[in-house]
Amino acid sequence: MGQDKGKMLLDEKPIILHILEQLNKQMNEVILVLRDDEQVEEYQNVIKLFKSAKSVLNKSEFKKTDKRNNEKDLNEKELESPIFAFKLKLVTDKIKNQGPLAGIYTGLNHISSDYGLIIPCDSPYISDSFLENIFYILENSENVYDAMVPQWDNQHIEPLHSIYHQRTKILIEKLISKEIRSVKSLIEQLNVFFIDVKSLDPSLKSFKNLNRPQDLDK
Repeated sequence: MGQDKGKMLLDEKPIILHILEQLNKQMNEVILVLRDDEQVEEYQNVIKLFKSAKSVLNKSEFKKTDKRNNEKDLNEKELESPIFAFKLKLVTDKIKNQGPLAGIYTGLNHISSDYGLIIPCDSPYISDSFLENIFYILENSENVYDAMVPQWDNQHIEPLHSIYHQRTKILIEKLISKEIRSVKSLIEQLNVFFIDVKSLDPSLKSFKNLNRPQDLDK
């Protein structure tokens, strides 16, 4: 698109905020992997503006529901109800200019759990069913996999809507050292559980990417 997709407006809101709001229902922590310090600052400002707008809205709604509260009560209410329930961390790529593979590597280096779910910044329609189903499958699997990857009927896969184990970091390092940047090249060497996309999200909207400006109007 020739611009930062995460900051592009969809329904008058940056795409990244659509994603963060949806993840708010399921996640304990979110790692936002960005290009450099300049991009980190830009995204910090986007989130701060969103929080400020939500704060104004919350105050307005709170006054409507209980006019007896004074300004001090309102401020305390906001502290008790943060915008995001998860811990959000903004980080920069540990290995620069190596594409999504390096982004996965960086994210896995910062999570506190064994597995990490990767979501691209241009997929604002991630659904509740997708999140619930992919984690349910992970938690109830009898086998231990390196990754869980959605797959279409034509064998096309969705490597950036997938779950990866921490141990895949070692292989990612080896691939990048050989100047291999393809995420599919990583998956070819992993013990993967492929999941039918329809079983994760029957609507398939979770897998819709916004690749062109005209996609924002659909």
